[in-house]
Amino acid sequence: MRAMRKYLFFNAEIIIYVVHNFLRFLKSFLFLRGSEKVGIIVFKKLGDTVFVIPAIKHLIEIYKKENIVVFCYDLSLPILKETLDINLVPINEDEFWLKGRIASFKVRKKIAGFRFKKIYDLTCQVRSASAILGMKSETYGHNDYYCSGVYDNFVNPLHLRSLIDRFLYIADPFNNKIPFDWEKEFPVLLQNDKPILIHPFAGWKAKEWNLKKFITLYELLSKDHSVSIIFHPDDMPHEIRNYLISEKINFVETNTIDDLVNEIKNCSILIGNDSGPIYIARILGKPTFTIYGPTNPDFTMVQSIFHSKIIKNISCSPLYDSQYCFTFAGRKGCPSFECMHQLTVDEVYYEIIRFLELIQFYINKKTAVI
Repeated sequence: MRAMRKYLFFNAEIIIYVVHNFLRFLKSFLFLRGSEKVGIIVFKKLGDTVFVIPAIKHLIEIYKKENIVVFCYDLSLPILKETLDINLVPINEDEFWLKGRIASFKVRKKIAGFRFKKIYDLTCQVRSASAILGMKSETYGHNDYYCSGVYDNFVNPLHLRSLIDRFLYIADPFNNKIPFDWEKEFPVLLQNDKPILIHPFAGWKAKEWNLKKFITLYELLSKDHSVSIIFHPDDMPHEIRNYLISEKINFVETNTIDDLVNEIKNCSILIGNDSGPIYIARILGKPTFTIYGPTNPDFTMVQSIFHSKIIKNISCSPLYDSQYCFTFAGRKGCPSFECMHQLTVDEVYYEIIRFLELIQFYINKKTAVI
């Protein structure tokens, strides 16, 4: 089976390479030369888009913002608008075929219409490779090896663990921003006159600590702090929502990404699982406390005293060089989510109190921006 898979991948790589270069040969007679525009492909989920923003900023420094066009999912548009003043072209996920795996002709036409001189693929997946397959532009990116023929400059950043550093390396292997200094580029605004927000959900169940534990955490923190639980209405079970109301537990419902961004802007700290809202809070300059389980914090955590974490390391936790545990972060049949179950409310509460004391210390020193 392994030999057959290797054989299929090898032949797929050859086929993609031949098709890509044949299409480019045909288009060499059609496309105008002399364009200075640079395209950046970012077909990523909302939270993962955050890891790409430092690389986009670096490319803006190289090519100037008026020459850059970023293609992104429409759901990622609000957070990119918050951090980037450039031409953004939203693409709906429904415009891809095979459950989002392959770019449709409509997507390819949108990209080809700009006649880019260069294209940087910061998605690094089959969907983005299929979107730029055969284009005349000079292409840069990383992907599965059977898609390597799509790129004129196939960049391998896997020797780096931080996802931010990986995307920076793809954008420019020789830049001097690796490792990325998060505190310098996205300084934190420390405040104690705004509520603490708790976001109890994540992209999938295995990454979620436990809803009832989060409610208990709220009850402990709310004795001395202003706290609210924040969530999308579709995520919260109806009976739990009724419980929050009956117990007069503060909560905020966000119906749109803009709602989520605005609420995070208006908080002092965000507490949550390894998830999109935490990443968004970091880039908006809010201190964060992240609860990790089946994912390796070294890949998504930022180096800053104002972004803290807790993780219960057990025998099946992710290895040093792996982003996920052996069950693909619980998506391939984890039987019990022990890394999350074994992490107690007392352990999390104690670490959060230490984190709040640290923040208060810096506020008392009247250090508004760090």
